[in-house]
Amino acid sequence: MLVSRTLFALYTAMHVWGYIIFINSDTPNAADYFIIVVFFIGTYQYLELYLGIVGLIIVLPFFLVYLAAKAIKKHRKNKRIARMLQGVKYNSLTLRG
Repeated sequence: MLVSRTLFALYTAMHVWGYIIFINSDTPNAADYFIIVVFFIGTYQYLELYLGIVGLIIVLPFFLVYLAAKAIKKHRKNKRIARMLQGVKYNSLTLRG
C-alpha cells in the first residue's frame, strides 16, 4: 500500500515537473517534446473521462433548451385544452323555444 502511494506521488510529481518545464521554456527542444509525449501517454488513460465530461458540458445546454421547449409546448397545449373546455354560460333569456 505504501509503495503504490509513493509511486503515484512520484508519477504525479513527474507530470507536474513536465508541465513546469514545458511552460517555462522559451524555445522547446527535443527533450521538452519528449517530456510532452511521455506526459500525453501518461494522461491518455484519463482521456475517456475528460472527453465524457467535455461532451456532457457541450450537450447539456442543448438538452436543457429541449426540455424547456417541450415544457412550454405542453403548457400551451394544456392552456388551449382548458379554453376549449370552458363551458358556455347559460342564460335562460337566450334559450326561448
